[in-house]
Amino acid sequence: AHVGLAKAIRGYAPDRGKAFISYLLPTVTGEIKRHFRDSTWAVHVPRDTQARRQRLNHIRQELEQRLARVPTVGEIAGAMELTVREVETVMLASESYNASSFEAHGEDVPPSLEARMGVEDGNLELVVHRESLRAACACLEHRQRLILKRRFFDDWTQARIAEEVGCSQMHVSRLLTASLQALHAVMADPP
Repeated sequence: AHVGLAKAIRGYAPDRGKAFISYLLPTVTGEIKRHFRDSTWAVHVPRDTQARRQRLNHIRQELEQRLARVPTVGEIAGAMELTVREVETVMLASESYNASSFEAHGEDVPPSLEARMGVEDGNLELVVHRESLRAACACLEHRQRLILKRRFFDDWTQARIAEEVGCSQMHVSRLLTASLQALHAVMADPP
């Protein structure tokens, strides 16, 4: 606003017969709009894309009201008289308007971006063991492999496995023990 006031003072020409206030208001308003347009985006976005963002938000709201659902990109593009690609560009650029801080904390603050980013998989160390186990499982019958999968990967109870396989829970227990012993022998003495 101060910059707009300074520009209005410098640019005002009293000989034109207009009141100073009629020159001051649009100059200050323009400077304020320019400030928000140029400094509120997290990254530089072309001016025409910034203007389209406002129109896109307005049209999206109108379409949501009229259609009673979220409009498709094609519907938005049709209403804006733009191509789907141009609308997608504006939507992508709109994501740059509000940036999230890595260190934002507080009750009203959602989890930080850092907390939402990918982390190292805790099971990464198990990859070699699982691949070795996969090869060792080839020595087992299909039913034994199914029982191992249900028990150790799907976390099923022996009773539930027995219902699926069609045998008693005791037999499932015996098959599990025999399968684990066979796997242990193969893993301890690889070919």
